[in-house]
Parts: sequence; structure tokens; C-alpha cells
Amino acid sequence: MKNILCAVLILWAGAAFAADPAPATVVAGWDRAATVEWGYTPPTEPAVSGFQLYQEGAKACQWAGAETRSGDCKLRIAKRDTPFTLTALFADGTESPHSPPFVFTDVLPAPVLKSLKVTVEFVQ
Repeated sequence: MKNILCAVLILWAGAAFAADPAPATVVAGWDRAATVEWGYTPPTEPAVSGFQLYQEGAKACQWAGAETRSGDCKLRIAKRDTPFTLTALFADGTESPHSPPFVFTDVLPAPVLKSLKVTVEFVQ
């Protein structure tokens, strides 16, 4: 049985509003650096070759090694609640079913007021 558990997404840092470098594509969001930790009891066959993190169903990060149980990842978060899942990758090219989703709730940065001009007009 292929049993996988996505445990924790931790250590988020670095808020920056950014755009993709492709001139025709703009993806608004906040760049985050994450450390992902998980637990996994691998099957005897097929052999595990690594792990794949998915962000809302799209591949986000990949780590090599059967014994790997954590990894760093750079992510772009576009909304407050973002679901992640994890799969095990096998040497025969197959992939385990997705873990139950881990929903990360980001504390999005508040706007920064840079200046305020107040004009007062006296009416007589």
C-alpha cells in the first residue's frame, strides 16, 4: 500500500508583490520561501525515488531521494487559503495518490501608506 502524509508547511518568509518575467503574462501574488516536512512509510515495491509537492493541483516543487522527509521550496501565493498535496515518485515512473490536502492560510501583507496630503479649505 502506498501511504503518504503531507505533514506541515512551515517557515514562510519574504513578501513581495511580483509579476512573471514573461512580458505577456502577469501573475499577481506574494513570493514565499517554504520548508515542507512530511512523514511517509514506503512500500517495498516499487522503489521510491523522490517526492512531488502540488499547489492547487499544479506541480510546485520536487525533491529526490527515498529518505527525504523535508525540503525547501519557493512558491507564489495568489490567495489567502491555498491547498497543497504531496505524492511519492517511484523509480518505475509511477506516482502515489495525492496526500490529503494541507490548506495553508497566508497572512497577506497589508498595504503601506506612503504619503497623505490633506487640503483644508475654509469657506466663509
